[in-house]
Amino acid sequence: MRKTVKAVKRAWKAAHRAIGPQQYRAHGKPVLCSHCGHDRFTEIPLAVTVPSVITAAPGLKCARCTHIELFAERIEMIEPAV
Repeated sequence: MRKTVKAVKRAWKAAHRAIGPQQYRAHGKPVLCSHCGHDRFTEIPLAVTVPSVITAAPGLKCARCTHIELFAERIEMIEPAV
């Protein structure tokens, strides 16, 4: 199981490095870094451990200051205008 988790994390990181930082929206509002105010993030998979419960939570790492924003519910990527 640990090898599978490590492989998934490596694949996730590789995919996001190829895409680059993106803009995201949570509950209809654009996400801004609470530390520096930047609007570009890299999505990171996080596992949150609460007594007797392990769950996945969406997290965003700021592309400027590397502050991590954690969300309890789904976030969506804002598609760039073409």
